[in-house]
Amino acid sequence: MPDILEFRDDNRFLSNFYDAEVTFEGSVYPTVEHAYVAAKTESVSIRQLIRNAKTPGEAKRIGRKIELRSGWDVLKLDILEDLVRQKFTNHTELRKKLLATGDVYIMEGNRWGDLFWGIDLKTHEGFNHMGKILMKIRRELVLRERLADQQHAIWSHWMRYMFTCGKLDDGNWVMPKDKVERWKRQMETVYSDLTEKERHSDRDQADKILDCME
Repeated sequence: MPDILEFRDDNRFLSNFYDAEVTFEGSVYPTVEHAYVAAKTESVSIRQLIRNAKTPGEAKRIGRKIELRSGWDVLKLDILEDLVRQKFTNHTELRKKLLATGDVYIMEGNRWGDLFWGIDLKTHEGFNHMGKILMKIRRELVLRERLADQQHAIWSHWMRYMFTCGKLDDGNWVMPKDKVERWKRQMETVYSDLTEKERHSDRDQADKILDCME
């Protein structure tokens, strides 16, 4: 897949204007753009007006006329990152689409001179903060999937082991007394007080998780 240079056509889903409900301070907004613009003010009535805007473009136009909340320039990056994270974490199909981009470079190329969130396609200048947020969240989602896969493998391995230890008797799972007593002791023992053999088993699982993070 080639690098993503604009949020158009098949890549339109990356845009903050794309329909995907997100929540900001307890209120649900139809798009990231609606929520981001609402975050610019602390006025409840203006936030309501923005939330009811029929399109993200209309919400953006309202945002150009409002007085910015104190400290907005410091807050805006973290706020947008949280909203975009919600978008791709809570909406399954959008999450799949972002993951499907692999590790290609993402930038919000634009022709309206936005050098903060994107890259000006005429001058090729800009900080591309929007693209950086998307790539950061994509890395988080990739790691999350790898860890979830690893946790499932651990669970499956444990369940297979459990089935070899016990037996089914009229639908009941009967476990040997010695194993129940050993597991109970281990559950009530902090890691540092386990035997070296027991700690080695935990280290093996930790290594598998660390492998996912590399």
